[in-house]
Amino acid sequence: MDSIVLFVGAGCVTGLLAMLLYGKLSPQAQVAALSSEIKATQSALIQLDDSDLGAVWRLASRAVGLSLRQIKLILIPTLCAGLVVLGVAWLIDSTLDATQSSFQANWLPSWLNSGHVAFWVPLTVSALIAKWRFKIK
Repeated sequence: MDSIVLFVGAGCVTGLLAMLLYGKLSPQAQVAALSSEIKATQSALIQLDDSDLGAVWRLASRAVGLSLRQIKLILIPTLCAGLVVLGVAWLIDSTLDATQSSFQANWLPSWLNSGHVAFWVPLTVSALIAKWRFKIK
């Protein structure tokens, strides 16, 4: 039972720290402005009449260009946050032996009787909560 607490705790802390690191490294104001612009362009594209192929092409090209700019803005911060997650996952996986990395609990479904699930699920949930709580784009 000690290993499950370690996995869950490490997952929660790592998810929170990775999302906060991403939030600090990424230009949040620019990402939010681009997101709004992308949504407006996509809405205009949806409402456009299909008969004007030139306008469809211009709006579609604009939407793709804006999306590529957004990827350019968030690529490095995303990779940095991902390296933190992978580093902690590797550290946990390499420091625990096979008997510690899996646990058996009768009250858990069989697919949850794995240290990896006990790490990745809390990591994902805590990252989503941090994204929502700190309004990270």
